[in-house]
Amino acid sequence: MSFFIFLVALIVLYFIISYRHLIKYHNQVNSIYKTLSNAIDHRFSLFEDLINKSSTIISHEETFINDIIQLRLQAQKFKQNNDLRASFSCEEKISKLAKKINLLFEEFSLLNKILESQNIQENILKEEIFLLELKNKYNESVIQYNKKRSSSWNYITSHLFDVFSIHHDIWIITD
Repeated sequence: MSFFIFLVALIVLYFIISYRHLIKYHNQVNSIYKTLSNAIDHRFSLFEDLINKSSTIISHEETFINDIIQLRLQAQKFKQNNDLRASFSCEEKISKLAKKINLLFEEFSLLNKILESQNIQENILKEEIFLLELKNKYNESVIQYNKKRSSSWNYITSHLFDVFSIHHDIWIITD
């Protein structure tokens, strides 16, 4: 009889430990995602600042910045509709455009004279580096979470609770 109680206690302990580990990894993914989302919002506000500070933009730059604004609006719309893959894709297109920002603005000496615009450009590039690091960290945490969730030891626990049925998409990073 005592062996049976010990066995039941061991099984209950297994589920408690397994649940706590899965919650830890799940919360880690969500935390990094929130940080990434805040950084993306900050990057967008930098683009808005760039528009406000440099009202004498030639039409080419205006198109460039309007493309970024449209992509950001699409990304937010996809995010609201829980289509993270499409949202990630839009944000990745913004990252591609942001990498070209120095080349684009260096061609026009008028904008180079505006010190605030240069500072904003530098901040956008710094934000891009930070975002790339966060994207990689997010992907690593999603892979780790999915690996733990699908391991044979945690498989039963992950299927008993709805919180673990949430699928996290990997952020596809392009050059």
